[in-house]
Amino acid sequence: MGNQKTYYPLSRRLSNRRPIRTKRRSWFESLEQRTLFDTGGLLPSPLAPVDDAAEGEATSTVASVQIAPLPVRTFNVVFSQPMAIEPLIADGSIRTAFSLQNLESGSVDLSSSTFVYHGSTRTLTWTSPTALPAGLYELRLNGTLLQDTAGSPLHGGTGGLAFTLPVFAAPQNVQAGATALDVDAYSVPALADWNADGVRDLIVGEKTASGAGKVRVYLNSGTAAAPIFESSVYAQQGGSDLSVPGAGCLGIFPRVFDWDRDGKQDLVVGLADGRVQVFPNVATNTAPAFGNPTYITVGPAGTKAELDVGVRATPDIVDWNNDGREDLVVGALDGKVRILLDQATVGAPDFGSTLVLRDGANDLTVASGRSSVAVADMNRDGRKDLLLGNTDGQLFFYPNVGTDRAPAFAGSEMIAVGGVNVDLPGSPRTRPFIGSLQPQGLPELWLGEEQGFVQHYDVSSWSSPTSAPIQDGPPGGTFSYFFEATASAWQNPGDSLDVSGDGNVVPGDVLMIINELNHPTCHDESGLMQLPPPPGTAPPYHDVNGDGYCTPRDALIVINYLNAQAAGEGEAAGLSSRDALFAACTSALAHGEVPSQDAVARDLVSDSAADCCVQADVAPAMPVEECFAQGAAFDVLAEDGVPALTSVPLCCREELDSLFALFDADLWHSGV
Repeated sequence: MGNQKTYYPLSRRLSNRRPIRTKRRSWFESLEQRTLFDTGGLLPSPLAPVDDAAEGEATSTVASVQIAPLPVRTFNVVFSQPMAIEPLIADGSIRTAFSLQNLESGSVDLSSSTFVYHGSTRTLTWTSPTALPAGLYELRLNGTLLQDTAGSPLHGGTGGLAFTLPVFAAPQNVQAGATALDVDAYSVPALADWNADGVRDLIVGEKTASGAGKVRVYLNSGTAAAPIFESSVYAQQGGSDLSVPGAGCLGIFPRVFDWDRDGKQDLVVGLADGRVQVFPNVATNTAPAFGNPTYITVGPAGTKAELDVGVRATPDIVDWNNDGREDLVVGALDGKVRILLDQATVGAPDFGSTLVLRDGANDLTVASGRSSVAVADMNRDGRKDLLLGNTDGQLFFYPNVGTDRAPAFAGSEMIAVGGVNVDLPGSPRTRPFIGSLQPQGLPELWLGEEQGFVQHYDVSSWSSPTSAPIQDGPPGGTFSYFFEATASAWQNPGDSLDVSGDGNVVPGDVLMIINELNHPTCHDESGLMQLPPPPGTAPPYHDVNGDGYCTPRDALIVINYLNAQAAGEGEAAGLSSRDALFAACTSALAHGEVPSQDAVARDLVSDSAADCCVQADVAPAMPVEECFAQGAAFDVLAEDGVPALTSVPLCCREELDSLFALFDADLWHSGV
């Protein structure tokens, strides 16, 4: 692996008031004339009919994947050859051949998605009724099920985002007390805020000259950015040094964690005999001291036995399946890695079984044995990976090819520094720890080994995921394409209903959207918000539902919320949207927040709007309030959240159309 290795994982119209707004069209209403963008949004790719006579490909591959502008709710897959996809769409098996995975949470439900194959452009279009939530995604195409019209299977391959490992700087021996940190033998480092002073300290397990396993603590008297590690003190138990029997190449393998969830940091330690102990903190977090240990047990209730991985237990603690509970990951002399999932709801973890991790179809087993475990997202794809030390002094990176919630592994590669694989001389038993002294810092590497030193590999750079060209794989394989879906830049990331960004959801938020609809400054005639937002224009956050558009739907979502709040406070559940808008405009006018030329706000609060409501050329002028008094109803339906317009006098239709853009059939039910 080079200095920076790139890793490719396996596997509204506002009526005719009538300014310039037109009804929004479907993204792919005319594929031959539309231009879409790739996942980086950098280069347009026109989808024009293809001259089959010009085709030079003998086998079917993915030519490109084209993602529509964010937020992502549709994209195209363009093939090099005409594909036999219509039958798969017809019988529904397209949802097996085509799949989407959120890299954090897992499979995306495609039951409501639509698929269309355009033969003239050899393009498969996927469309979802809702935008994908923000996150990293993998598109997978099954090359066995997807075949061209000649019956040849689709080639596998990769494309889209590529994820890179950190670039590690040359290692430095950690200094403590002005000299190189050097324990007796077989150092095992970890980071933790030992004395609760807000700065992380260095904890190192050792095998002493007498063969015991002890834990040294190097307090950081400096800062996170400029640490100064003092001379060591030993962790204490019952007034003396905490000590366990060591053997062979391991004294003690410590990790600091609040095991019993009492608010105090305990010591969880792997033992040379293959078991794992917990030393409870019986003092305070500022001056920890530990009581008698207990062995971690596993099995069904009533039949639990001590966890025993053979010899050389090397534990790490992490929420493996993202259920909010910390689990145990343990390496051992046999080179395998075992997972124990916590099934307790309160108190100390409770383990029902042990699972041996798999590497493809086989047990995951690190080369030369003595797997020493560290778990972290090493390649910035949002999924926890494995870093394993081994007997021979090497470091192996196992990328997670599953999801963060359900990790899976299929292969490994060695960690390199400066283009040279980490491979310490002899058989030094590398014991890695991944972590930073700074909160949310980079994945720095701390490495223990036989001689007792601790090496620190700082991160000199760590690139964000970058767009990579498509690379073809074997026929019939899986094609994987990685991309990122982001939230709308015009949606409030804290509270989507808070249009103004002031921390409150009030009728004034509705008015901001109405004003933008009638006097557009940030969206085009279809409602599409400008990307990125012009400097100084956000907030207000006009895109409440995060679909990338500013439409009446966004105003109505806030209105629905306000109505629900009013109902919850004992007010009439039938509070009308009109009332909410009256309140918004009245409040805004009282504070001088509505431009005087804003006819919408002026008419809503006026007692004598001269031209608010006119039927043809003969009906007398009438303010909106009187129109509603004659039978108009503009209410939010409680059963499905869809507004309805009923019994609106003819004299009000034009103005109400203009005010509220009541034209989208999917949004409104009109009884007039």
